[in-house]
Amino acid sequence: ENEANLFKWEKENIIKQIEKLDAVHYDVLHKIYVQDIPIKSIAAQYHKRYEWASRKHREALESLEKILKKGEK
Repeated sequence: ENEANLFKWEKENIIKQIEKLDAVHYDVLHKIYVQDIPIKSIAAQYHKRYEWASRKHREALESLEKILKKGEK
């Protein structure tokens, strides 16, 4: 049960951190990891190429990593 509570807390904390991202980066991560939408479909929703969505995904993860590292200090 303690592990489940810790996982829930970590998940909630990460979601709060994701909400600090700009709208596009937040949307891309949410669609990939919460809604389970493939990057190709996200690109189509934005009327962009796969490479654009893939780049936004990478940028979002890099931004999230910076936010999380800043929170560790």
